[in-house]
Amino acid sequence: MLTTTLNVNIVHPGFAKSFDISNFCTTTHDKFTYQYMSASKNAESDQARFYWIWPNMMINVYPGDGNVNTIQVIPVDAETSLGIYRDYSLNEKTTIEKEDYFKFVDQVRQEDFELVEKSQKGLNSQSFTNGIFSPTEHAAVYFHELIEGPP
Repeated sequence: MLTTTLNVNIVHPGFAKSFDISNFCTTTHDKFTYQYMSASKNAESDQARFYWIWPNMMINVYPGDGNVNTIQVIPVDAETSLGIYRDYSLNEKTTIEKEDYFKFVDQVRQEDFELVEKSQKGLNSQSFTNGIFSPTEHAAVYFHELIEGPP
């Protein structure tokens, strides 16, 4: 779990401060993964939940009043993907808490954009031949196994 904590602290510092990364759990299921953790300063029932649904949909459920968003990733070509982001709420009324949630989610998205673009650049470098997954990247490994198919 230490590797995940260190990586998240580096790429998503605000996220790492908001949630108990040391209790980050991932389970794999038929065509989806489920990841969850408790909010650092709240009750255990205040969990962040992330569903990665094969092949290209993510549903994220954050603590609070209906803080749900989806991300659909559509391949454009071998090096480009289109991300379609949607936020959902139980109430259309904008509150301070809702504004804070939108700022938080947008910050995580911006960090992801930078990370993905740098990763793609690295994949295209002459120095890259192949890579390995961290032992904690269960969800990514599972999706790669789905791509490869049965042995």
